[in-house]
Amino acid sequence: MTHYHYVFTLELNSVGFYQSLGCPQVYYLPFAGYPGHFRPKTTPSPGQRDVGFVGSGYWNRIRFFEPIIDRMMKYNAHLSGLWWDRLSGYHYYQSRIDLGKWMSPQETADTYNTTKIVINMHRSPEDESVNTNATRITASSPNPRTFEIMLCGTLQLTDIRSDLGRFYTPGVEIETYSSPDEMMTKIDYYLKHEEERRNIALRGLERTLREHTYANRLNQLLGTIFG
Repeated sequence: MTHYHYVFTLELNSVGFYQSLGCPQVYYLPFAGYPGHFRPKTTPSPGQRDVGFVGSGYWNRIRFFEPIIDRMMKYNAHLSGLWWDRLSGYHYYQSRIDLGKWMSPQETADTYNTTKIVINMHRSPEDESVNTNATRITASSPNPRTFEIMLCGTLQLTDIRSDLGRFYTPGVEIETYSSPDEMMTKIDYYLKHEEERRNIALRGLERTLREHTYANRLNQLLGTIFG
């Protein structure tokens, strides 16, 4: 690390790790969203879904969804990504699971725009089957999906990472859950409270455009280096 003048890391908990390798100028530069790909649609979308999740079926996600998948699928819910056939009840719901489908940013944005509530669930830093985190650093920073969902003006229901509050205020600009039952309770609530759901989503969109685009992050990077 002594070969570098500056190191920027997207994970807050990695700052100290890189400093310990000998680089004195290490800075936190989190993910953001790109409005060129992720933005609200201005025309009504056909076939709107109630609940959706886009991402791979890592084991921590499978274990979380297993006890509530029957309840969730009573709504118009859809999943998309690798490994969702790990669900024990996959064959009951495979018509609403796009198994193994890779989507471009534009297709992902279309999915977010046509979904009333988009679930975000971070992967585990210690996944037992697909793990590239050899240092076992515990993650505290939001993933890129956090900002991309927001840019589509859709209500995001996310698990809690300790640094989330730096970016959004839960209950005001984003919603959170800490258990399967809490997630289902909030899904039911916000599907019945349309205006409240839309207002939270729009406040999240506004803050993302103001503070959390890659233009913001580039200004932060250049300001750190050049003052």
